[in-house]
Amino acid sequence: MKGEQNKQNKKGFTLAELLIVVAIIAVLVAISIPIFTAQIRKARLAANKANARAALSAAMAEFIDAPEKDKELTIKVNTQHMYFRYDTATGHCKYLETKNTSPQDVDDFHYNNFANIGYEPGGNGLGLSNVAEWKENQEAKLMNGSFSSTVLTDRTYRYWDVAMQGDGTFTALVCLW
Repeated sequence: MKGEQNKQNKKGFTLAELLIVVAIIAVLVAISIPIFTAQIRKARLAANKANARAALSAAMAEFIDAPEKDKELTIKVNTQHMYFRYDTATGHCKYLETKNTSPQDVDDFHYNNFANIGYEPGGNGLGLSNVAEWKENQEAKLMNGSFSSTVLTDRTYRYWDVAMQGDGTFTALVCLW
């Protein structure tokens, strides 16, 4: 009889053993979540850097085929910009139009918001030539009417608008979502 009771008591785990296992798992999860989050932010930043470089290169290639009259207009009127939109999903870039406007008014394109990532030298943005220097948690000027800010690593942006002057200089890089 005593041997039978001993067998019955050894069939499962004690409450203390289960609590220890749960505590160990909780500690491991608590350690891994911040590491995982940081890796996601780094991956988003790397994707945004690559997409920004691709958008700038594609816009320059499209600029070559853009109408000469539009190029001349932006040279004569400094407030006019030539807008190009790059779609990261398809890899296509297209010339939209020449306007004296913000990106949200170009091409009747519908999106939730946009952020000015780069401006001409001396502007408030990160600077177009500094794509390699973009950092995690770096702010981008969010343009939603309230002029609050967003961070480059908050999301991976699908659409990138590039504004250029007729002489081929970039004036703005805008990401849309």
